[in-house]
Amino acid sequence: MDRFYDKEEAAQAIKLLIKERCGKDAKHLSRILKDPDVLDSVSVEKDDAENIWKLVFTATGVIIAQDLPPVARESRISKDEIRFLSQYVRISGMGSIAFEDTIIALKGIQQLGEREFQEGSLEEWTQFTVQGHDAIEFSNRYFTPCSQAINGDSVRFPMDVDPNGVPQKMAGTQWIHAEDNEVRYYRGVIDIGKKRYMVAKPQTFRVGDIVEIQMSMVFVKDKRGLVKMKTILRAIALVNCDLTMKADRDRKQHTGSTPTTSFSRMKRKIGFEDDEEEDLTGHRGKRHEEERVEEMMTDD
Repeated sequence: MDRFYDKEEAAQAIKLLIKERCGKDAKHLSRILKDPDVLDSVSVEKDDAENIWKLVFTATGVIIAQDLPPVARESRISKDEIRFLSQYVRISGMGSIAFEDTIIALKGIQQLGEREFQEGSLEEWTQFTVQGHDAIEFSNRYFTPCSQAINGDSVRFPMDVDPNGVPQKMAGTQWIHAEDNEVRYYRGVIDIGKKRYMVAKPQTFRVGDIVEIQMSMVFVKDKRGLVKMKTILRAIALVNCDLTMKADRDRKQHTGSTPTTSFSRMKRKIGFEDDEEEDLTGHRGKRHEEERVEEMMTDD
């Protein structure tokens, strides 16, 4: 973030968005501190791959770093490193207290899972610090070893993710792109006075955009027998890009470049302050049609 990006305004926007989402989304991380019943309902179950999966939660913040598709060119990595090839996004609250509640909630979830393992075997999860502000990273690997995949679990890479067939070729016979490796991309818009979610391309997102993240918690045991808690990226939705666009215009005006035209449609990007039928938290990794998404999740 440079001096053209209004961090204080971003923090205020995040505060308001989190407040609205917490009123409708029982699994928003910033709500957990105020609603302990959510954590009480969490159960820890072990799957066949020796990972421990938790509920799906949501979080709100500003993108401060990202590495999202498309994957247009092959990476110069060894076959052993293919397993680590992933996409990620880091978000921050820019000092927002509401975002700090998200971090406290994540630590509370880790504490809950700690008792499922031998004492001392769970490594402490910690947030990042970027430019003096706390941040969280969410990531998801592109591949799953075939030996850990469930029959029929393989799915094709979407064209927006793999336009040139690069990851598909890298997978070979040892790896597959599984349903748990999929990440969904959305944007919020106003359509005829009603708030909607639309399927978006992964290249839509920019550093500085305010987004909703849908993620799950996974506890993974390594070869040493130590356990780490990971925050897995499941879906990302663009909530507001106004601050990013304004910073870009100001930056170009300062350098003498022609500013980018501002379309009214883009200015109407909104947060997920939507109807229950348009909620985001019910997404469980199932396929969505490549058209307008009017129901991103259904509460249980």
